[in-house]
Amino acid sequence: MPLDIHLLIGGEAGQGLVTIGQLLGKALVRAGYEIFVSQSYHSRIRGGHNTFSIRLGRGPFFGPRESIDILVALNAETVELHRGQLNDQALLIADSAFAPDLPGTISVPFAELGPEHLWNTVALGLLGRILDLSSDSLNQSLEAKLGKKHPETLVENRESWRKAGSGLQPMRQSMVSPWLAAFPQRTVFC
Repeated sequence: MPLDIHLLIGGEAGQGLVTIGQLLGKALVRAGYEIFVSQSYHSRIRGGHNTFSIRLGRGPFFGPRESIDILVALNAETVELHRGQLNDQALLIADSAFAPDLPGTISVPFAELGPEHLWNTVALGLLGRILDLSSDSLNQSLEAKLGKKHPETLVENRESWRKAGSGLQPMRQSMVSPWLAAFPQRTVFC
């Protein structure tokens, strides 16, 4: 059966959801996945709730899916608004300050891994590890996005990304690997 994963990144306007979504999307396509991307802007004013959704797999995909396999919550509001969409085997990645006590939750100390303006890059590093994406592919995406326009922030972003990726390594064996192994048996519904 084809691989079909629905990933939703949620947070406040201004937290870099589009940036992480674009970087992840490029890395996924480079890794051979087909993707379907959708965005939700409830507010363009800093602080309003927004989402960036990626459906990835072997496709083809012709639309989004309601149920969520991976929810990345950059704020507590995302958990509250979208926890009802989580399927039974979903992963929920959230900051330790507001991570709920639910099966499949990965509680991340975002503040220890980088300043708040880099939490999107921390999430990118975690997602890269979870989805087993090549570090080179993610690094190329990061370099292409920030290298020429913002070389001063590229180093800072790379460091947060590296910390996040290495921080998940111990967790990967016990929680993430069995979760990811279950996906080839899932059916694609369009």
